[in-house]
Amino acid sequence: MSIEEGELDHQISVIDVSDDERTCGLNVNGDISLVAINQITKIDGIIIKVLAVDIVSSATQDTDLCEISFYCETPICTDSDGTNIYMPGITYGFSGRVTSDFKDFCSDSDAGIGTVSSGRYVHEYFCENNMVVSQTYYCQNGCSNGACLSAAQAVKCADSDGGKNYGVKGSTKLADGSGLNDDCRRQYVNGAWVNTGEILEAVCSEDGLTTTYTSYQCPFNSCEDSVCAAATANPEDLVKEKVTCVFDNSNAQQECYAVGKNGCVGTTSCNAGVIGKRGEAVTWKSTCGGYAYTMMDGVDEYAKFSCTGQTNTAVEQVNENTLKTISSVWSDRKEYNVGERIVIYAKVVDSDGTPSTPEEGTSVGFGLNYNAMNIKTPFSVRYNPSSGYYEAETTVPAIKTAIVWVTASRGFVNVNNDDYLFNVVDGYTATTPVVSSDPVCGAIGTRSEGWKTLQGIVYDNCNGCKAVCRATGTKSEGWYSSCTGKLIAYGQCSSATSATPVVGSTQAVEPTATQSTQVVIPTEAEGSTTEEKKITKEKLENPAVSCMNGCAADSKCLPFGTKMLVDEKPNFCDISQSFEPQKNEKEACQNNYECASNQCSNGLCVDLQKQLEETQSLLKKVMGWLKKFFGAEE
Repeated sequence: MSIEEGELDHQISVIDVSDDERTCGLNVNGDISLVAINQITKIDGIIIKVLAVDIVSSATQDTDLCEISFYCETPICTDSDGTNIYMPGITYGFSGRVTSDFKDFCSDSDAGIGTVSSGRYVHEYFCENNMVVSQTYYCQNGCSNGACLSAAQAVKCADSDGGKNYGVKGSTKLADGSGLNDDCRRQYVNGAWVNTGEILEAVCSEDGLTTTYTSYQCPFNSCEDSVCAAATANPEDLVKEKVTCVFDNSNAQQECYAVGKNGCVGTTSCNAGVIGKRGEAVTWKSTCGGYAYTMMDGVDEYAKFSCTGQTNTAVEQVNENTLKTISSVWSDRKEYNVGERIVIYAKVVDSDGTPSTPEEGTSVGFGLNYNAMNIKTPFSVRYNPSSGYYEAETTVPAIKTAIVWVTASRGFVNVNNDDYLFNVVDGYTATTPVVSSDPVCGAIGTRSEGWKTLQGIVYDNCNGCKAVCRATGTKSEGWYSSCTGKLIAYGQCSSATSATPVVGSTQAVEPTATQSTQVVIPTEAEGSTTEEKKITKEKLENPAVSCMNGCAADSKCLPFGTKMLVDEKPNFCDISQSFEPQKNEKEACQNNYECASNQCSNGLCVDLQKQLEETQSLLKKVMGWLKKFFGAEE
């Protein structure tokens, strides 16, 4: 049918609007129909939808308004999946407002409000009377990517640590790849986020369709790195102590707190019970401003703050820091048996030469054997105000060569490390050699995994490995790991009862009373002296032995720090297990033995004798000039 100019194919007019403004009375080609708002109606081949209804009042009369949309021709509507809620589909057509593509989507609302990648409902589009319409359906097994999941397709939420496992860092993962990670709860206190010691454990819902957090207060407020540290740490590595926060000149309530530790509140003082790993440095803050420092050693301590109305003075403390150096490290005895307690002394001084104390915020740390990290020896550190020394106590380990290193810090300032070397007599042999029992691999899969021997525990990844007896008949005879070749324990393993230890066994191996291995600790005066030795570079490149904790020199294993002339040039045994040339004045260093002058100060090699002579020469010149100036005679 063709329409000429001036002709109409269809006539639609509004004849009335209901008082509640919900229905329009329409005249369509002479036929009267009542159409409700948002209703889609087909009249005389025309699809009509009422979009809005209004009655506009004026002083003389009311005006009825009815906004409609309509198609004069039959629209086309297509749906790729029909009404199959288990298949994501696209429906194309007229929705009453626009003509477009409409994609099925997942929602967490039964009204189909809000689009999510996975949820409990699917909002399904389909064709009805050649119009695009939609409906929201509940999905029994959840919805993913615009379709309900069947029972076979349903992928439940996965939890890497198996649920509420507060001792393991875990995460959850949903079917769409989203999820949550375990974390420590933090609170915003005085301009900083503070660890409350509470863990936020990520868990899956019972139906496995969602994930959320559940909170748990860790024992001793020990949440650290998203786990309750008290649940994972070796009990021997944890210590508990009381820290008394003192607020000098305070007349109001103050708060004292540290990251990951218990805090406390008080006016002049308060007590905080804390737990942590032995040797851990703890930084305390307070509402007074400033910082205080303690070290976890099991000894009750004080954290003092000056409440003078000042704000945080961290920058000023750093700028005015007088921390200078570690002046000496020594021990009061020359010989120690393996397993015996040893005390290492270290003096830390300020630039004015006075001792740097914990009350000033100084923190001193001790470590043992950084060249063999499988040895874990915790130190108990305390400060002796009478002597001005920091005293660190530990157990002498059964290793061939050990290095004690000391660090000191205050605020953000650190001073150079000082190392202290001690060795076992005669290459780790004794008058009566120790007969080593089979090392046993235990605590597999935990942080305490390692070999248990007569001399103690050697922490290592030992699962699936064997303890192999090697170097029989030599000074290096002992048990070695079949996986890594690392030394497990020295001793006459060739006479041990078994050559194949039971991997994974937890049977304890008790130490015998016949152990008499001795460790020689150089005194402060002797610590820098070494016997001068000579060797050719050729013999160093082709040694007859292999050393685990030292440098191989021909047929001997020499301890770290040993000085030797290599092709008549001064060298030293470096912790890299090779001989390196000694360094000249003003070259970077960490230990005295690295320097040709045997003096390492503030990270540089120095020649104190040369400096002294230069100073004396300068003083002599100054004195001579003064005598001439004042007319004094020689």
